[in-house]
Amino acid sequence: MAYTVLVVDDEAVIRARLKGYFEKEGYRVIEALDGEQMWYEFNRQQIDLVMLDINLPGVDGLSLTRELRSRSDVALSW
Repeated sequence: MAYTVLVVDDEAVIRARLKGYFEKEGYRVIEALDGEQMWYEFNRQQIDLVMLDINLPGVDGLSLTRELRSRSDVALSW
């Protein structure tokens, strides 16, 4: 079973690049462009790692990190 990485970034080029890197290594990758999409995907399926941009539109990545930490023990990276 492949681990699932959720890449959260508002820049499509960065999401695509990270997706390519992780998929090349055998990971399953899901993309989200903001906090709303992140929570949608996070609540739909098992996520093993969240790669999170700090400078997101709307709710910033640091606030999302705090909220993720209060709800889950998922691995996080900025």
